[in-house]
Amino acid sequence: TREEKARKVGEAVARKYPVHDHNTYSGTLAALGNLADGTPVYINEVVAQAEVKVAVAGIYPHPSAGLGGGAKIIVPGVAGISTILYNHQLFPGRGRGNLQRRGAEPDMRENAEAVARHLGLDMIVNTVVNAKREVAGVFVGDVVAAYEAGAKFASGVYDTPLPKQAVAATDIVFVNCYPQDMDPVQVGKSTWPLEVFTNAYKVVINGACDGIFYHGVSDKMDYCRFLETKDKRPKVEAPVAPAITSKGQMIMLSEHFAPQDFYCHNVGGALFASWDALMAALRGVCPKGKVAVIPTSPLQLPKVV
Repeated sequence: TREEKARKVGEAVARKYPVHDHNTYSGTLAALGNLADGTPVYINEVVAQAEVKVAVAGIYPHPSAGLGGGAKIIVPGVAGISTILYNHQLFPGRGRGNLQRRGAEPDMRENAEAVARHLGLDMIVNTVVNAKREVAGVFVGDVVAAYEAGAKFASGVYDTPLPKQAVAATDIVFVNCYPQDMDPVQVGKSTWPLEVFTNAYKVVINGACDGIFYHGVSDKMDYCRFLETKDKRPKVEAPVAPAITSKGQMIMLSEHFAPQDFYCHNVGGALFASWDALMAALRGVCPKGKVAVIPTSPLQLPKVV
């Protein structure tokens, strides 16, 4: 909406300049040919036609690309669905936090960088933020060189040593999805502690204030079509009262995560809307124990030492 755009870029900018939404399924995307590896290049027409192209983004840990930022603002950021699928399905990922490719062949980040160069991206402006969402570093310049400098810096900022004995002794771990907790789809970027604290009850705190569980690639349709079909999807019966039953369970505290969306994607999980109800349930299964808190999970790169 117009109000959301103003909140995103600032009222003064929204009032003075046109602010465009990108639709990866649009029929007006600019067709820019193919890369040498066969990648079809379809880009938002406003971006493709611009005389100067500046990509502004943040560098955060990413489960597939290693770290976000750089050319990811082009692919998938403003790319067409065929370009995105080529990138996501035919090129390997790096794994969360990795700065280099994991094999001999080019990976999805290098493919995105090739698309960005083909497009004629002039420069990037990438930030690294701290736990308070304050700017810790700004990296400006070439889509590869500036990004690599920013990613190296970011890996140091986000580095989180975890003592092995403390991890093993933890009975309950609280995982805070802040500051990437607006969009419920992004919760996966915060759930790495679920694989590290294997002997603990895992509680994910995710505000999900946007409340919209939609992913353009996973849902295989644009947002308008998604809204048309959403009410026709099979309903999942949510429990009247959530119950904590095992340490392998997805336990979540969220006021805005729709129960239908949560239980559809987390069968056997437990969704709590209030802190008091969550605490009562935890005391029932673990009245005493050691607690770990992961304060800004999407920004942390764990190293068990």
